[in-house]
Amino acid sequence: MKNEEGFYYPHNLDFRGRAYPMHPYLNHLGSDLCRGILEFAEGRPLGKSGLRWLKIHLANLFACGVDKLSHEGRIAFTENHLDDIFDSADKPLEGKRWWLHAEDPFQCLAVCINLTEALRSSSPETCLSHIPIHQVYLINVIALCSYELLVDIVLKDYKASSSVEHSFTEIIGNGLREAEVLVR
Repeated sequence: MKNEEGFYYPHNLDFRGRAYPMHPYLNHLGSDLCRGILEFAEGRPLGKSGLRWLKIHLANLFACGVDKLSHEGRIAFTENHLDDIFDSADKPLEGKRWWLHAEDPFQCLAVCINLTEALRSSSPETCLSHIPIHQVYLINVIALCSYELLVDIVLKDYKASSSVEHSFTEIIGNGLREAEVLVR
């Protein structure tokens, strides 16, 4: 499959509208190994925001309490371990094997390789990334609010829909400014 341009996963929807891949073994909801070897067929330039999120994502994958830090704390963790990250990317089996200490080691290794490539390039923001970065909580909040808004609009319950919209605005105001970017 390495020489293929890409492939697609057929999905089933459950009664809640959640999509699950039909292939049981190699998919994006599978084990760490599956997630570590899968990447998007079409890469996108990281940009300044993408580079920041790649660093946060690496800290989230490493876990061991690091994933509980603030975003700035996670970025600092990643920047404090750049030597380990470069070593993991350059010599994953012969080096210090720092990536094996992560809670999700194969995904961590994939991000180490991508981050190393970006940071060593002359322009990290223009480096292409094929890594999926998970932001589950924000997506769930947006999906829930969007679903409730849709139901309220279909039922023509405008009072309820404005209430959902207001509560979503409150969530954004309480520190999830990233959600605001996704909504725009």
